[in-house]
Amino acid sequence: MNLILFLQEFDFPVIIYVFKGITFLGDPEFYFIALAVIYFSWRKEETLPLMILLLVSYFINIGLKELYNIPRPPEELFLITVAGHGFPSGHAQVSVILWGYIAWRLKSFFWPALLILLIGMSRVYLGVHYFNQVFAGWLVGFTTTVIGIMMIDLIKEKLAVNSHES
Repeated sequence: MNLILFLQEFDFPVIIYVFKGITFLGDPEFYFIALAVIYFSWRKEETLPLMILLLVSYFINIGLKELYNIPRPPEELFLITVAGHGFPSGHAQVSVILWGYIAWRLKSFFWPALLILLIGMSRVYLGVHYFNQVFAGWLVGFTTTVIGIMMIDLIKEKLAVNSHES
C-alpha cells in the first residue's frame, strides 16, 4: 500500500488522465479492437493463436482469482471503478500475452515491454492493485505466453511435416 500512496502523491490531473489511458490498453474492450486490427491488417492466421492464448489466459485469471480470493486495495485508494478480486492482475496478465505475442512475432521487444510495464504500473497508480498482484499477473502472463508459443511452434512444425509427407 505504501507504493500506491507514494505514486498517488503525484496527483496531477494530466498524470491521472494518462494512466487511465494506459490502463485502457489492458481492458478487454481494447483487446477486441486490437484483435480486429491485427486480423485485418496483419496475417489473419496469426490472429487465431493469439485469440486462443487470450481466451485461455482469461479463464486462468478467473480461476486464480476465485482460488486465492485475494482482495484489491481499499476502495478509498481507487482512482477508477473496478470490481472483483485483485490477485493476479488481469490487466498485467493479458498485457503480457498480447504485447508479448506481438513482440515475439515482430522480433521487436522494447515498445511492447514498455507498454507491459506501464499498463502494470497504471494499475498500481490508479489504486486498484498492489504491486505483488501486478507482478503475479506478469508472471502468469509470461508463463502462458511462453507455453502458448511453444505449442504454436510445435503445431506448425507438425503441420509442416504432415504437409511434406502428403
